Amino acid sequence: MLSYRTTLLLTLVLLACVTANAAESPQVRAFPEAEGFGAYAQGGRGGRVIAVTTLEDYVPGEETPIPGSLRAAIETPGRASSSFGCPASLR
Repeated sequence: MLSYRTTLLLTLVLLACVTANAAESPQVRAFPEAEGFGAYAQGGRGGRVIAVTTLEDYVPGEETPIPGSLRAAIETPGRASSSFGCPASLR
């Protein structure tokens, strides 16, 4: 059986680990009403905003990319969010 002193020491170490982990990664919701598995996903936060102005599509590698298209926004490397400047229904 562990002594009182050993139990207290282990408890303090565990508490320090939990507190340090919580301080390193603050929980910020993806958006105020976010719930469930993706509620704390970072998504494109901190990246650039790419405007989607057309839903026209092209064949990657065969055709010239269409500036402002949804495919061009999705294929852009790095962290980014898309802002739609055209009516769209994504399913």
